[in-house]
Amino acid sequence: MVRGRARGRYTLGLREIAVVAVAALGIMALGVATALVLLTTRLNSASVILRDSVQSIRLAERAEIDLFVYERARDAFTRMDVENDLRRDLLGARQYVTSSAERAALDDAALHIERYLAANRDPVEEPDRVLHFEAAYRALEDLVNINIAQADRAQEAVARWDRLGTLIGISSGVLMLTVLGALLWWLRRRVVRPIYELSATLERFGGGDRDARAVVDGAAELRLMGACFNAMAISLARQHQARLRHLAGIAHDLRNPLSALQMSVALVDPARPLPPEDRVRHMFSVVKRQIARLNRMVGDLLDATRIEAGHLALRMEEQDIRAIVSDVAELFEDTSPAHSIRVALPDEALVVLCDPLRIEQTMSNLVSNAIKYSPRGGEVRIAAARVHEHVIVSVSDEGIGIACEDIDHMWEPFRRTGASAEAFPGVGLGLSIAKKIVAAHGGELTVESAPGKGSTFSVRLRLASAGVADVKREPAKR
Repeated sequence: MVRGRARGRYTLGLREIAVVAVAALGIMALGVATALVLLTTRLNSASVILRDSVQSIRLAERAEIDLFVYERARDAFTRMDVENDLRRDLLGARQYVTSSAERAALDDAALHIERYLAANRDPVEEPDRVLHFEAAYRALEDLVNINIAQADRAQEAVARWDRLGTLIGISSGVLMLTVLGALLWWLRRRVVRPIYELSATLERFGGGDRDARAVVDGAAELRLMGACFNAMAISLARQHQARLRHLAGIAHDLRNPLSALQMSVALVDPARPLPPEDRVRHMFSVVKRQIARLNRMVGDLLDATRIEAGHLALRMEEQDIRAIVSDVAELFEDTSPAHSIRVALPDEALVVLCDPLRIEQTMSNLVSNAIKYSPRGGEVRIAAARVHEHVIVSVSDEGIGIACEDIDHMWEPFRRTGASAEAFPGVGLGLSIAKKIVAAHGGELTVESAPGKGSTFSVRLRLASAGVADVKREPAKR
């Protein structure tokens, strides 16, 4: 999860705000769904009560009518039919009973109706017939009134739940609109606007405005993008300035060998006899060194260009690293009387899959630097050893060393750090090229150094297959 802090305040990320928004909408949806379930349950219960009350009222009123019809009927068959209807209506009313009061009223009405019917059949009970009729009618009226009261209460409950449903619907709608509005406001202020600003900054930067910098604002992810862009822009600006400085340095370094060549050639005047042989030989020695120096500088520039363009071609083959180390040591053995080259190699073959010319170029660069940055002379040690499935080739010197704060920047192209930038000639490409050559082989180039205590550069390469590693190859003779 991406988080950010700006000016001491916590900054939400896109993922966090999305989780919060989805959670809020989910909670609202769950709440609304729960409320709808409760509302529909209550409304259904109220509608059942209303239906039962209506049916009970209908049957009770029909029973009242049947009671009056029975009272006025004189025909025995008519009375029998009405009596059956009364019992059927009372029995049907029992399935719509919803309360104990209603049940008691229905039982009371059934009891008085049965007593009334019995009084009509028994002459002995004739004096109580009217009393039983009135009691049965009152019981039916009580049953109707109870059901009317129940229906009124159910209707009131329906009205309350309807108002509550309306309130929940309006509140949910307002709350959802508020959440969506807040989300849209946040997206506009913290996402859309910073994206437009970052896009405009990128457009200005792409159009050539190298001073364009992104405003670090908005969501945490956008703040991170803005900060990364600014860091990249600062790094590019720094590299651009370094290139400009070192182009001037390259021009200066090219002028020195060209001046030496010009002075050497000037000794051979077409209008004069040739100088003595020793002077001519010395002149050609100078010319040879300066041409080699020019060739190396131009080669470094070409290699840097190929690497930056991604066109560094490697011709891979299995090679005993001891032969490369021996060749490089032999190449530099007599270059500086103040320095001694010491080589430590194992007896077993150290076969790696590599481009021998590029690895030799890397080792030559490291040894050359070891000699150059050891102005007081001393020993340059080259060692190779097997460490598990890798070969580590190290080049150590007793030179000026490198400060800790400069180590991270020393691999940058055209970057020369510390006192060496002024005291020693160069264009600052050698280490950058060497590191990228080693990386192209799947290896690693590292350094351990301290000011005044020398440096140790280590090249780590993976061994070839075990079957090939057993092949013995003697290192080149020194």
